[in-house]
Amino acid sequence: MALSSADQKRFDQEQVNLEPLRQQHPEYFISPTFSPDVLLKRIGILHPPTSLPIGCVKASPLDFIVEEIRPNGWPITVDRQETQNEYEDGEGTVYVDLTKIGLSTIDALQRLQDALHIEANKIGHAGIKDAVALTAQRLSLRGVSLEHVRNLHIPGLLLRNVVERKGAIGIGNLYGNRFTLFIRTKDSIDQNVFLQKLESIQSNGVMNYYGTQRFGTPRYFAHEYGMKILRGDFLGCIKQFLTQDSPFEIPLFSGLRKQAAEIFGNWAAMEALFSLFPYTFRHELLLIESLKQDDHKTIRALGAIGPQTNMWVRAYASYLTNMRLSEAEANHEVLPQELPLLLGKENEADVWYAKWLKEHGTEKYADVVDKMNFIQVGKNPSIEPKLKPMFYGFRVLDEGVAMCFDLQKGAYATTVLMNLFETVSHYPAPSWLNMNEVDLKEVLGIGSLHEVKEVFKDEIERMKGKGGIVDSSE
Repeated sequence: MALSSADQKRFDQEQVNLEPLRQQHPEYFISPTFSPDVLLKRIGILHPPTSLPIGCVKASPLDFIVEEIRPNGWPITVDRQETQNEYEDGEGTVYVDLTKIGLSTIDALQRLQDALHIEANKIGHAGIKDAVALTAQRLSLRGVSLEHVRNLHIPGLLLRNVVERKGAIGIGNLYGNRFTLFIRTKDSIDQNVFLQKLESIQSNGVMNYYGTQRFGTPRYFAHEYGMKILRGDFLGCIKQFLTQDSPFEIPLFSGLRKQAAEIFGNWAAMEALFSLFPYTFRHELLLIESLKQDDHKTIRALGAIGPQTNMWVRAYASYLTNMRLSEAEANHEVLPQELPLLLGKENEADVWYAKWLKEHGTEKYADVVDKMNFIQVGKNPSIEPKLKPMFYGFRVLDEGVAMCFDLQKGAYATTVLMNLFETVSHYPAPSWLNMNEVDLKEVLGIGSLHEVKEVFKDEIERMKGKGGIVDSSE
């Protein structure tokens, strides 16, 4: 049975408003150009590698594949491959493998929640997957029947391997992720030189920086919102989220935020403005709806977009980690095997980030977190300072380089790629970009994308038409 969701309706309505603008003002949709190191330094990576070959990532929505690796080492694949039972026989929990494209995990879970008519806490997942990518992960569902889930058909989602067992999935309940990527390159790549680079990275590792997607594409302000929240400046966070334009945002939306800045506080007028694009600005509209009821209750307003607020706070913690790793790299400092992260229940990480907490006015962040029950705090979160990917193969083609590698949980493929390529934007496409279609699974001998290409053909065409910009989750 086909189900429509509130998200799908918003998306369809937005397309109606966007299409005439695309025809009349194509310049509104041209992504700004910038040097990659400008963005990396913005998120705390202060010493990025230089003199690398130029490559384009995510030129096609099928160029970036992320597949969750379960704790037993078994990957959840985007193509229909054998799965493995990892739970005790029994009843009470329905497990399902979710494949999606061009959609954030948060929005995918919201669609599933709407279709099943259940609360968010009834859906378990191990972590967030990339929005502008083809991804697969396992979910656990409580309070639903096996047959109901098996009969679901939700736009933008592919649900497979539906079974009923005991248990549940929680955040962090995974080994890591498998990345199968295609980087379309400007110049030809020497296969032997590239192999030596991969072997060096696999043996010696690279600094385990948090990648760009952690910081809220396409604006990259998420850590700044989180900083303001942990400083107790809730209104400042709200104002920046709603009104500050970004040098990385397309002109259409950058200009709209400038208009919003002029009418900030006039919630009805701001609602009308953002309603022109109800999918892109869905979180803004939820926030404004709460502020219309009482704009003095800023914590409640931030709670109206609780998953986003939680991501912002964690983005700030990630920014501090990047700054600390950058400092260690510059000073050739040997860090412990596990580096504590901010937002642990015992606050043991504070000493590692003390100077930045003081500089940012966030020393009393724990008091702020206590007031916001929608912010998740781990027991003693940490990461390994060095990232050592396990490469399974690569192939140099005329169009670029295909590769496949595994990373432990919490690590980012972009952290590996920043040591291999200088990445550039693909919209508008540079003249050298070769957009020949490539089935990465077939090229690397690990499967086929034939089925998912057919299932997601509409989403793929939309993404290509928008230069890959489908979701703007902050």
